[in-house]
Amino acid sequence: MKAPLKISILSGIGVIFALTALYVYKQSKLIQSLCYEFVTMNYSPSGDGNANINARVRFINYSDVPIDITSYKVDALIDNSVVAKISSTQNYTIPSKGTTAVDFVAKTNTGNAINQLITTVLEELIDKKQSYFELKGSATVKMGWIKVKNYPLDLKWTSQEVITNIKGQGEKCPKIT
Repeated sequence: MKAPLKISILSGIGVIFALTALYVYKQSKLIQSLCYEFVTMNYSPSGDGNANINARVRFINYSDVPIDITSYKVDALIDNSVVAKISSTQNYTIPSKGTTAVDFVAKTNTGNAINQLITTVLEELIDKKQSYFELKGSATVKMGWIKVKNYPLDLKWTSQEVITNIKGQGEKCPKIT
């Protein structure tokens, strides 16, 4: 093979590789900007000392790639104490440049949750101590042809931020462009 032809072929492969890498990088940045908004929250006792708390969350995907949430397993904590467990193996698809509402159902022991809630309220009112709500766990997520198993989730809000979001007065996601 002649040298100019080799250089042309290698240059072409290099350009294709660089453009592919740039596209993947751009999409990964857009996927990282995935936004969510709390829509509603409902409490339903099951009568056996347990209850379900259903939080509907709207996800907004700014990427050109759909995102599939194939499973998740998360603990809900108030001030580092587990108050609920959230898990599912149901598949949710957030379309490219689109939105999807997902219902997250937390299973909790009613007595434990109420005890932790009362403790938190009293600490905030009497001791002026800020309380925190956390979600810790993992999710399996597929983005295009890339699948990430057990992607770690570690989200934390102050109690005031949670109340503001539940009221629908929290930060809103920007429009999809």
